[in-house]
Amino acid sequence: MFVEMWMTKHPITIEPTASLYEARKLMKKHDIKRLPVVEDGKLVGIVTLFDIVKATPSEATTLDIHEVKYILANTLVKDVMSRDLITVTPDTTIEEAALKMLKHRIGGMPVVTKEGELVGIITETDIYRALIEVMGFMEKGVRLTFDLEHKPGVLAEITRIIKEHNINILSLSTARSKDPNKRMVVIRIKAENPQALIEDLKKAGYPPIAQSLPQSQQ
Repeated sequence: MFVEMWMTKHPITIEPTASLYEARKLMKKHDIKRLPVVEDGKLVGIVTLFDIVKATPSEATTLDIHEVKYILANTLVKDVMSRDLITVTPDTTIEEAALKMLKHRIGGMPVVTKEGELVGIITETDIYRALIEVMGFMEKGVRLTFDLEHKPGVLAEITRIIKEHNINILSLSTARSKDPNKRMVVIRIKAENPQALIEDLKKAGYPPIAQSLPQSQQ
């Protein structure tokens, strides 16, 4: 899956000469935490709610609300925005986007074309939505977890047994196991009563170490 499928298209933007007061009003109105900064149609920065909070006087000061508003109204976006931009393109994979966010400890990134045109924004919430879709959590199903030897043919054998029971697989994912010679495998299947399947998996030497329904279905 690619960023283009999950990004917010036509994001709300702001100009570098706008005030932080205007930026905060826009964020509050649209319930967002970051604004791409655009000048003459070109992306030049990004301003976040955290940037505005940092520029706002501490509550420990003696300034009243009007003085705080005055400061925000007279501080420009270009004075606090981040210019060292971390971006992705529409054809970046969701996995790459997630890794970038994790590496740089950010909650969102502008999406730009190879020509530099701003076409969207991708946030951690969008990544969560993509993960939920990939894992098939929106569909009712049974979750089977295995701790399997990391060798060719194991998954093929398990999926063959599932096929023999005429059961559809909703999603399949793997992760590191505590044992370096094994992989943790999670398979979600569309089944009301998987007991017969589980018995056959046990007989074949592949007993699930856990079985559960998604929280929303319990």
